[in-house]
Amino acid sequence: MQREREAFTNYWIDRMRSDLASFCDPGSKIDITHEKRNIVANWVMHGKERHDIFNVRLDRGIVHMINQKEQSYSAFLAGPDMADLRHMALMVRSLFSRSRLFVDTQAQMSYNESNSKNSAAVELLGELVANEDFDLTRVVMVTGEPGSGKTQVLREFVGRAAVDYLDGKTSKLPLYVNAQGRALARLTEAFATELQDLKVGLTYHSIAALTRLGLLIPVIDGFDELLAVTGYDDAFDSLDIFLGELGGEGQLIASARSVYYEEEFRSRFDGKSEYAGRWEHVSVSVKNWLPKQRGAYLAKYFARHAISSPRIDEIKKKISRISKTNNKMIAKPLFLSRTVDLLYRNPNFNIRPDNLLGELVRGFLEREQQEKLLDRHSNPLLSIEQIDFLLCELAQEMWNQETRVLDAVSVREITEYVLSSEWDLPDSVQQRVIKRSPTIAFLDSSENNGNRPGIAFEHEAFFFYFLARSIVSKIKEGAELRRLLSRSPLAQDVAVRIASELRKSGQMVDQAILNPAQNELQTLLRTLGRAGKVEGLRTTQIRENSGLITMELLREYAKKNGEISGITIQSTVLPGGDLKGITLNKCKLIDVWFRRTDLTETKFLSCQADDVYLEEPCLNQERTLLGLSGLDPTRNVAGIMSVRGNKIESIYAPAAVTSELIACGLPHDEIPNVEQREVPLEYVELMERLLRIYRRSNPICLDRNTPATRKLLQNKKWEDVKRLLLRHGIVEREERQTGGTKKEFLRRNFRPDHIMSGLDKASISDSRIRGFWDELSSTAIQR
Repeated sequence: MQREREAFTNYWIDRMRSDLASFCDPGSKIDITHEKRNIVANWVMHGKERHDIFNVRLDRGIVHMINQKEQSYSAFLAGPDMADLRHMALMVRSLFSRSRLFVDTQAQMSYNESNSKNSAAVELLGELVANEDFDLTRVVMVTGEPGSGKTQVLREFVGRAAVDYLDGKTSKLPLYVNAQGRALARLTEAFATELQDLKVGLTYHSIAALTRLGLLIPVIDGFDELLAVTGYDDAFDSLDIFLGELGGEGQLIASARSVYYEEEFRSRFDGKSEYAGRWEHVSVSVKNWLPKQRGAYLAKYFARHAISSPRIDEIKKKISRISKTNNKMIAKPLFLSRTVDLLYRNPNFNIRPDNLLGELVRGFLEREQQEKLLDRHSNPLLSIEQIDFLLCELAQEMWNQETRVLDAVSVREITEYVLSSEWDLPDSVQQRVIKRSPTIAFLDSSENNGNRPGIAFEHEAFFFYFLARSIVSKIKEGAELRRLLSRSPLAQDVAVRIASELRKSGQMVDQAILNPAQNELQTLLRTLGRAGKVEGLRTTQIRENSGLITMELLREYAKKNGEISGITIQSTVLPGGDLKGITLNKCKLIDVWFRRTDLTETKFLSCQADDVYLEEPCLNQERTLLGLSGLDPTRNVAGIMSVRGNKIESIYAPAAVTSELIACGLPHDEIPNVEQREVPLEYVELMERLLRIYRRSNPICLDRNTPATRKLLQNKKWEDVKRLLLRHGIVEREERQTGGTKKEFLRRNFRPDHIMSGLDKASISDSRIRGFWDELSSTAIQR
């Protein structure tokens, strides 16, 4: 008992030293002593000397003693003399208490599980964070298309939780971190900015300590945009450091535009970093509105504006007409809300349903030009085309500065430059437009931008729209394209708009490609490929952006022409997304990387692959056709996601990968013979099952009673495989105390595809991996 108490006390001394250091004044030190059952901390905070006493309780951890009364350690850290989370909750409630129309959308957990049911998004997040049945830091990744309402869901969730916190219904306070469009290089910078905007005394240094205890839940809205300033590696390293500081405790929520960034997260945290965060991943996908939610929103809107029945019927008829041809877009909360607002304010406006976003932009620009941006005699100051051009320039400037927010002074300066350099306008007109520029259509005062008021596009969808228009001109010219593509990850919506604009402007011809050198589509692809040829600090970013545009150009061309023949795609990365319905015939792919790209309905006919790399692409034996000569699956393929019906199976074993590729039509005459180690199939299948679990968390808890771990542990061969994994350093054993008991964990030290590559005798994988498979294939283990 005495040894147990000493170990327990030492654990808390180390933990307190770390926790209190985050609150301690710079330059001061913490003196922690142990007296019998008490831990005494002497330190300085806000210039005042502190003397805090904690009593060690084996059954309760430690309790803080104040005025001969006890309070829990969590209550001590959350209290008014420390983090003062109640004051923060008041600020959060004030920030998110604006009256607005909110209708909860649907969300679904675990995109890879077909039996997952839809639930109300805000309620689902609330249930997730309230459920403490997890042994590692839980990372909840919320994904959804632009305009699907992710931000509104997160803000509603945070606002409701702040009210519950103040009412004493919960002890967990979400901290909303707006990372959208901010030039933030690291996660700590995002925390610091948000805390400053809330005007609370807490600093970012204490976020990890409070998250470990479950008192704070960081909610990072726009995690994918943290990739902007210093590139992917630094952004993921920043999150890796934070996860390491959490030590396998607490939880956080992050949102991203697509599942691609979710997959990037899981693939990068492979346990090799010095911080080695302990995490498990949960996926939540926000869906578009169903007719029921659309009807609920319309009812609230009509009631708020007291609209008469005839007008209601008229608006509903127009929306119904749009939904028949553009149901997917009108189902997005953003576009439905903007559409009904436009129809209400301008009864005579008729929206052509085939291009809803463009029609909305046209409608709001007309309203701005005819009703708002007027001189003293109520005459328009600018044409619709001029307002459009100005917004494109503002979007490009934000992109160049790697931010979504400009201060009002900068907006006026950019407007002044555009007016003076582009058009010959009277000085009086220029001055009036310059003065009004921060409030023109689609611009809005930015929230949470520190003490200086900022100007931003009211929604990312509109920012993307005008940004795409400005990028189109750069692609046509080829000028400064590399610099433009290096700024930040492009959204798919931007790439879609770019391809659409290029087709409208006649940059893509409609006849079959007979001479690629003279074809405009080939010229565009060559321009994009040239931008990614030069190696540099942001080459990966440039290649992914050019690859995203490339995919949309192919899709746009194939809409009218079907099969694409004779083109060359070079020096690009195709990141996520899909190439469904695309057929490439007699094309060349040179230095092309398919990174988690959906190829389930893609056909390559008699194509040539030179230095082509596939990383976990989605394939379907019935619909994928890989007529790619020159692709070496033993060297240039890292795993496959095999789609069969509603299930996705990850395949990493070299022979199984090759077999899958051949089943999808890969020419096998040129494939080198894979001499695979003679490992019984039952061991290979066991390893595949283990690595599927590792794709969701690292380390894995062997004492966790889940269907996946039960199947693993009940396998008769598991103990033999586990022993070899540990002996060769493929995994490491950890023992941690969670939920009051010590549990066994296994941390993997290599990526799943690297581990499985050792089955190939000719593999150049790590010697530890080769040694593991050598011994697994020996006669000793097979007895």
